[in-house]
Amino acid sequence: MKKKVIFISAFSFLCFFIGVVILEMKKSSDNPEDTLVSYFYNLKEENIDKAILYVDDKRFKNSYELRSFYLNEFSRVNLLDFRILNISKIDQANTVIEATFKLDDEGNIKNINNTFKLKKKNGKWKIYIDENS
Repeated sequence: MKKKVIFISAFSFLCFFIGVVILEMKKSSDNPEDTLVSYFYNLKEENIDKAILYVDDKRFKNSYELRSFYLNEFSRVNLLDFRILNISKIDQANTVIEATFKLDDEGNIKNINNTFKLKKKNGKWKIYIDENS
């Protein structure tokens, strides 16, 4: 009987945890600002696999190349801080967000301002990156 209670408790926790993760992913793709914040947060936490879920990067042929690039880039560069400066909605499916972020590039601290293009695709916002970005 005790094993059954432990199993039910563990299963309940697992279901709750999965539900929270799904809600977080849904919430973060509901608007462009949440998508960018989730992207930065996951880079800061060094969770590359989760960070690349928020990116539509056309520079790479497949997800393996994308993941390899991010793993290589963020193994030497650490995101220290980020802040959104301005949000400009272009239309229902396109938004531009200006942000500033601080990186530690192997001991060299850099403050970078960047403009991010976000596109809504299949109901989810993604950070759009191409050769011209």
